[in-house]
Amino acid sequence: MGRDITDDEIREVCFYLHPNKAPGPDGFNAPFFKITWDIVGEDVISDVQEFFRSGLLLKEINATILALVPKVPNLSKMKDFRPIFCCNTLYKIFFLFFFWVSK
Repeated sequence: MGRDITDDEIREVCFYLHPNKAPGPDGFNAPFFKITWDIVGEDVISDVQEFFRSGLLLKEINATILALVPKVPNLSKMKDFRPIFCCNTLYKIFFLFFFWVSK
């Protein structure tokens, strides 16, 4: 990215996440991180900064559940499903940060 990421930028991205999104495989959703920021914020900041420094991502953070939700009563093709991707919130923060800094 060419520059260091500030603690305030990471917090801002975390608090920008929509509260009604489904949690990922770890079970933690965006409101959990917002409510417990005083406890987990330092670790989140450290993880995000380390990811952008090293480019390495733990496989546990990259885990995603794919749910196929039926769109029609009589399913016959893959297009009859709506895919829902349940990613870990920390992964969402990493992903969203790419778009956040480019605005």
